[in-house]
Order: sequence, then C-alpha cells, then structure tokens
Amino acid sequence: MKYLAYLFLVISIMNSRLVGQETSSNVKLELGIRDEFIYMNTNIERGGYYLPVNFHLTAGIRLFEKYKLDYRIGIMLIQDDFLGIDRGLFFQADLFNTGFYAALGIDFMNNDAEKGAEMTYWEFQPETTFYCFGIGYNINKHFNFDLMYYAPKNKVYTYYIEKFYNNQRTDKIEYGCIVLAIQYSLFFNL
Repeated sequence: MKYLAYLFLVISIMNSRLVGQETSSNVKLELGIRDEFIYMNTNIERGGYYLPVNFHLTAGIRLFEKYKLDYRIGIMLIQDDFLGIDRGLFFQADLFNTGFYAALGIDFMNNDAEKGAEMTYWEFQPETTFYCFGIGYNINKHFNFDLMYYAPKNKVYTYYIEKFYNNQRTDKIEYGCIVLAIQYSLFFNL
C-alpha cells in the first residue's frame, strides 16, 4: 500500500510542473512481463538454479515518454536457500534522447527457503532489501532489456550450524546480485 502512496506522490509532483500543458497525452499506463537471469555473489557456494527463472509482472506509469515509475512483483529463484516472492519500486529515465535509460530502485525479497536439515541447522533472514541501479536499452516500443546491480542492505542473509563440527556457525554473506532482464510491455493512454 505504501508503494501506491509513493507512486501517487511522484505523479502529483510531476503534474504540478505541467501547469498549462496537456497531460493526457504525456502519461501512459504500462503493463508488462519480465524475465530475469540473476547471478548472486556469495562467500559460500551451494546448490542452486543454474538457469534461474525469475518471472515478474510489472505495472508502471510513463511520463513524457522519458520517465517511468514501475512496480514489479514476481518470483526470485537464485539458490536453494535464497528463493521467494519479491516486489519493488523502480524509477527509470531515458538518457540523452537515445534508446538507453538509467534505472534506480528498491526491492524487497521474502526468503521462503526451507529451514533445517537432519545434520545441519539453517536459519534465514525472512526479508532482504536490495538497493538497485543499472542501465538498459529500449529495443523497440514494446521490448527492452537492462543490466542492474542489486546491493543488499544486510549482507548476512543466512547462517548454518554443523552438528558434527562442535556446532560451528557459518554465516552466508551476499555481496550483491547481477541481474540481466528482458521485458515486454503494453501501453495504454490515461
């Protein structure tokens, strides 16, 4: 709900700068689907998804053909101990009247991995916050791709205790994620 409040705040600020301009042709609703390939850099390698399927639905508002505010929700399957539903708010701005754009965002991921095993005890952070930035390219009106870096707020996202090694605790540290994504979008005039 707070994401919608932020979205309406940004729209009202942008509309206040449009005094005397016709806004109906400058604002478009954008709905899309997105697939992401994610590489997560960690200190300990474990089993994982080698071709991650990270499917997202997007809903955004495009302003003046140059700016977009985007809400994304979907599944994030990176490793067997880092998977779940994520949602985020992203802002992108076209660069210098080219097909390239810069993007900034914040993403919240709920880690729904299973806890514990027979010989090892696992504990996970229930939610991870990412600060995201990157660059993308609009292939055409409907397709775009981007390359982004997701920096985690809390780097230790899980730990495990080996029962056979004097209950030794090992932290699993995430240094960040590199995300390569392709998106298909449809536009509707508001």
